Amino acid sequence: MKLVPEAVVLLFLKVYSSDAGTATIGATTNLECPLSLIAYYWYKKFIGGTKLLNNGDKYYGALNETLTINNVELADEGFYRCEGFATGGDYSMSHLIELSVTVDGGWSTWNTWEACTTTCGTGQHRRRRHCNNPTPANGGASCQGGDYEYISCKPSLCPVDEGWSSWDSWGACNGTCGTGQQSRRRYCNNPAPANGGAYCQGEDYDNNSCTLFACAVNGGWSSWDSWGHCNVTNGTGQQSRRRNCNNPAPANDGDSCQGEEYDHNSCEEREQQSANISLAVGTVSGALFIVIVIILVVIYAKRRWYNSKKEPDYDITDITRVKSHIYEETHVNHMYQNDLQSAEREVTVTQKNRY
Repeated sequence: MKLVPEAVVLLFLKVYSSDAGTATIGATTNLECPLSLIAYYWYKKFIGGTKLLNNGDKYYGALNETLTINNVELADEGFYRCEGFATGGDYSMSHLIELSVTVDGGWSTWNTWEACTTTCGTGQHRRRRHCNNPTPANGGASCQGGDYEYISCKPSLCPVDEGWSSWDSWGACNGTCGTGQQSRRRYCNNPAPANGGAYCQGEDYDNNSCTLFACAVNGGWSSWDSWGHCNVTNGTGQQSRRRNCNNPAPANDGDSCQGEEYDHNSCEEREQQSANISLAVGTVSGALFIVIVIILVVIYAKRRWYNSKKEPDYDITDITRVKSHIYEETHVNHMYQNDLQSAEREVTVTQKNRY
């Protein structure tokens, strides 16, 4: 048997290989020798050399024209050749025959589950497998199914904050006339709070002013006016006063004021005049008395002033002249007393006439 250098083998691999065959893992495949030989020898090319194949569980027909490979494995893939002696006695070697093993993909075992995708509520665990046991090759089918698997997980219950519902319709106005109020309501149930969630912010009731027809206004009396003049000038008469139905005035079919608009009262005009006369007389008398007193004071002051200007021209020893002077002084005093008495009499008469 001849040894084939490595460079020559590589050349065979690239240029002279032919009759490539294809087999699937686990199957049985046949390789046909292209030479007509008396005796056959089958070899498999390996990196660094070749190996003579022998019949056994793996190979059958190693000395025949057809080589059978049982239970094909990925390791059976590669280059084969047959050689031997021809009829003329020459030793012949075939070209390299390539065998490709089609490998369908197979799944690896699953990885461990990843952490849950959420910290509360419902999330997912995920795990993965790979299509590498084996990896698809030479047109083999890929793995069937998904490379990810999911399961649900619930680490804890999430807080649920409350939310308001829509507002209800406005209710009826709470008044019978004029201005009133109407209200509407909403509920904190969209959603309802759970697991420590926050309560709704804001009010559950909303109020709005509403206007109905105008209310009836009943009339009310004003205060009474002052009493008018007596309707007679002497004797007993009547005087009146008035009030008005304007506090408030009736409106919108409201009731008018109940009672009388005018009030009457008897009056005595004479008593009223006597009182006025007495008051007038008293006022005049008082004023007259004051005037008389003022006049007397002025007269007295003038006489005193006049006498003070007259100097006595007698000696203190002249008794006659002294007496005469004393007489004059006495006479003046008598005149003053007379004037004062006259004034008092006039005042007395005036007072009597007043009463």
